[in-house]
Amino acid sequence: MITPFGLSGLLAFITSLAFGWFVYLKGHSPILNRRWLIFSLSVALWGLGGLFIGQSTSPEESLWIWRLSFMAAVVWMAPTFYHFVSVFCDLSRPKSLTFLYLSAACFAPVILT
Repeated sequence: MITPFGLSGLLAFITSLAFGWFVYLKGHSPILNRRWLIFSLSVALWGLGGLFIGQSTSPEESLWIWRLSFMAAVVWMAPTFYHFVSVFCDLSRPKSLTFLYLSAACFAPVILT
């Protein structure tokens, strides 16, 4: 049986994936739409992690799923959203983007420890 926490993760996964795909297919700016889709995929992975956490049977399993979810999704939400906003506002900030993506890449493996 699905728990309320797992249900919220499932709904976040489905709605984020559907909305991201919809924007990607219907938009007029391929770069902007691609950036939104990448951000939506990150949020969808986070929701999927929430679903699996809600379905886990032991605290150890929940902790590992939580860590994997953070490593694969949560760490990447800020850089991908900032990248989307930069493209949306037509801002050229390559140093900021590089810093954010490198920071996320450095912090992602640390979460597993």
